[in-house]
Amino acid sequence: MPLGDYETDNVTLTADGTDVHATLYTTGVLVTKGNSVTLILGLIKDQSVGFTPGARIEIKIHTAAGKDYPSSVKLP
Repeated sequence: MPLGDYETDNVTLTADGTDVHATLYTTGVLVTKGNSVTLILGLIKDQSVGFTPGARIEIKIHTAAGKDYPSSVKLP
């Protein structure tokens, strides 16, 4: 399920300490060549949306150039 489909009560996303969950789909996160940005995805433990210990979630970074960088994470 895309990040934008989750309520902000269940999922938060920050980029270098700035909340970007609400604006991610309209502005994106700018990372200039040679630099980095720290992304923190916060998940609230909630069985109704699948965020339970031991569950696997898929995370995909999509670039402006159209490349996808997928990964999966097992929740602690």
